[in-house]
Amino acid sequence: MYELITEVGDTRQVQITIPETIRTKQARIIILPYEPDEETETWMRALGREWHEELADERQDIYSLDDGEPIDATR
Repeated sequence: MYELITEVGDTRQVQITIPETIRTKQARIIILPYEPDEETETWMRALGREWHEELADERQDIYSLDDGEPIDATR
């Protein structure tokens, strides 16, 4: 799941850039009204930095696409 924050213009249109890591041809877009406050923004930025640092650590790469078994073995 990705969260992208964008501005809604006077024409009620938005423009987003899909991250290159998304390889599918379709995406589901959910619109949630967003009115940030300073405390929430500060907390979210700190959380994002912490998660980014943790997930960027190569020691976290303990699984590969070949691990596990498919839920639906007929695929």
